[in-house]
Amino acid sequence: MRILVFTKIELSLIIKNAFAFNKDYESIIFVSSIEKLNEQLSYSEKLILLTDLENTLELEIILKTITDKKMKTLFFCKSVKNGFIALQRGATDMIIEPNYTDLKSKTTFTTNILVKVARIAKTYDVASRVLKNNFDKQINKIIVIGASTGGTEVILQILKEFPKDSPPILIVQHMPPVFTTMYSKRLHDSCKISVWEAKHGDVLETGLAFIAPGEMQMRLNIKNNKYIVECTKEAPFGGHIPSVDVLFNSVADIAGNKSIGIILTGMGDDGAKGLLNMRKKGSYTLGQNEESCIVYGMPKIAYEIGAVQKQADPKEITKFILEKI
Repeated sequence: MRILVFTKIELSLIIKNAFAFNKDYESIIFVSSIEKLNEQLSYSEKLILLTDLENTLELEIILKTITDKKMKTLFFCKSVKNGFIALQRGATDMIIEPNYTDLKSKTTFTTNILVKVARIAKTYDVASRVLKNNFDKQINKIIVIGASTGGTEVILQILKEFPKDSPPILIVQHMPPVFTTMYSKRLHDSCKISVWEAKHGDVLETGLAFIAPGEMQMRLNIKNNKYIVECTKEAPFGGHIPSVDVLFNSVADIAGNKSIGIILTGMGDDGAKGLLNMRKKGSYTLGQNEESCIVYGMPKIAYEIGAVQKQADPKEITKFILEKI
């Protein structure tokens, strides 16, 4: 997915800095004229346009382009009133420009634009939510992973080694909303298996992993003789939403000895008791070792209470999982 920016120099500089370390988008292109904008628009339909409502000279041309190409557009506006006008004229969303002399205002704007662009990108992803592979295969194992601080790269390292016909995988990575969407897309693009942000009622399938959405609890259940995920808005459990313990406890009850549980780097003790519950129900359990952890908290507590059968680094954990499936 590409991001196209057509706006004033002051905003362009802020946007450039905001996306400097973000690798979730194919490219970010800045254009300075309506001619160059139209040239870029001809290359791809799947893009997000960031532009000004107050750019009155080219406004009508921009609005016509939005309509004709059904583009996703985020307008920068100087007031809420102008923002409503933008939405009425076809904008996907709007954002109020910052006070360019106020560091706090610019910082808030930077955070908001990252969140809003990610939300817009999500509307594209929903339309293309398809399996890379389709297997008519009985599910004999379910893999569940819990992680917090430092977990994103470890999960990627593990999932990249899984074959395309791996058992279904459920993952809780402590993250806020929107970022779980971006993360699931990154995993999907990097792995042989399909990776989606979970939705309530999704059916588990071979070769498919689900990431728990931010600010929702995710559980495993059975409906019509099929494993499904339940994603619900509710209070944090142990201070966390999503919570690793919530997922692990549900897997212990529903899948028992048909499951493999892995607890990775993270602060605190989320997942430790849930993993112990899984082990008591016959699950094979693994924990990341201290040497390879960014924060040796969650796996440490899990090991100390007897929830972990083997401790290992991510490479060894992957090897042990592949041996079991």
